[in-house]
Amino acid sequence: NPHSPEFVPFLTVGGGGSLALRDSRVSGLGFGWTEKFSGLSVVSHPFMPSLGPSAIEGNVIEDIVTLVLSGTSDAHVAGNQFRNVRDNALRLTRAPRAQVAGNLFHGASPTNAIRLLDRSNDAYLAGNVFLGGTRAAILVRGGSDRVQVADNLLWRRDGAAIKFLNTACGRASGNIALDGRQKGIE
Repeated sequence: NPHSPEFVPFLTVGGGGSLALRDSRVSGLGFGWTEKFSGLSVVSHPFMPSLGPSAIEGNVIEDIVTLVLSGTSDAHVAGNQFRNVRDNALRLTRAPRAQVAGNLFHGASPTNAIRLLDRSNDAYLAGNVFLGGTRAAILVRGGSDRVQVADNLLWRRDGAAIKFLNTACGRASGNIALDGRQKGIE
């Protein structure tokens, strides 16, 4: 209901759609905690295969709840700035073979910057920079196997830098974690 004081505009690509967002500024989107209303999301339906992979590249993304990629494969998230997000900056759910590279995460961050959840297998997270924030910068969980976390810089997190939870296998290599309040890799 747009007349509700809790309503905030959002952009959701549903069904079998994909999103190509490049060199843009996304600000002030999203309300609540569901994937569809999170601010910026691609939420595929299990019975509607995606038209192609989503690509989010070279954007400034600020003051949103979360960027969600759910039920989509081969997504590419690169060269973006995530600033002052209200939940996770990036949540990948059932998003196999996602590539997240060269992004900057900074400003207010009340929880994990990146969450890979629910069988987001074979994802590759590399060359990202995390400045400050609360909880683990990167959380890999829920059967998201064979995830590679490489060559990221994680500075002054109030939680762990990288956390693997309930995964059969994963690899962290070449990461630099500085001045964190908890574990570097868990």
